[in-house]
Amino acid sequence: MKKIIVFIILLFIAISIPVTVYLLSHQQETRSRADTVVSDSTVIATINSEDVTRGDLRKVAEEQYDPSAVDNTALKDALDVVIERKVLDIEVTQGNISASTDEVSKLMNDKGFDQTKAYYNILIDKATLKYTKARQALSIGFWVSPAVDVATFNQVDKVASAKKLSDGLLALDEAKTRMIAGDDILAIAQSLSTKYPSIAPIIAVNGYILSDSQKSLDSIAQPQIYGFDKANSGPVFFTTLFASTLNVGDIEKVLGEDQSGGSIIKLLEKNDNAQYATYNDWLESKKSYLVMIKTSL
Repeated sequence: MKKIIVFIILLFIAISIPVTVYLLSHQQETRSRADTVVSDSTVIATINSEDVTRGDLRKVAEEQYDPSAVDNTALKDALDVVIERKVLDIEVTQGNISASTDEVSKLMNDKGFDQTKAYYNILIDKATLKYTKARQALSIGFWVSPAVDVATFNQVDKVASAKKLSDGLLALDEAKTRMIAGDDILAIAQSLSTKYPSIAPIIAVNGYILSDSQKSLDSIAQPQIYGFDKANSGPVFFTTLFASTLNVGDIEKVLGEDQSGGSIIKLLEKNDNAQYATYNDWLESKKSYLVMIKTSL
């Protein structure tokens, strides 16, 4: 009987020790998690010596997410947005770039942006042109199947493709003449699509198909900004656009590879002496000395 009692006591001890250790460990883990909860008043970062709290990040995150869906991933994304906005705000304060009320209103109408998104998108474009090797240009162009593909078409489709290419090349010559004369780029494209019906579905302004009903005409007519990372990307359009010999105001005809269409480019702005190749390069440089992370998310 004594042996049985001793066995039961030993068995109880053997079971109790692991359970006790588990409970203590679980309590410790729970306390640890509680200690690491970050309140909305916690400073996550300082930007140019200005504190940014978790609450600030939450407000920005809620511009895109339902409040109940804002998690740490959303807050980390919001931190990137806040940092970028603060950097741009500094540039505005220093008088380096600006976005007028008219510019903001126009972008809101053209692209359906809210006021905040329109404002900062304009500032990003202004910073890109001011601090990087990006170029701004107007263009009219068209695209057709390259000759290597046309060779596989049936006779009817070959004739149709040849007609588009022939009309498109004539249209480009007229577009260049009229752009040199100072005509409005949208008016040029619209009249050419009427004169040459074969290219009406494929004629483009600033990279956007003119007949695309999803884009407003005002939006299509806006000059495009091309980052310097496109300079060596391959297509002849970009090698022409970023050629060192192309000066502001120059208008050039560009023919696509393998008879695949072409474009007329008018260079509006460039900054070959800029220190930075791309906007992200400039932004990262600013962040390196303006931003200090205080608390990890």
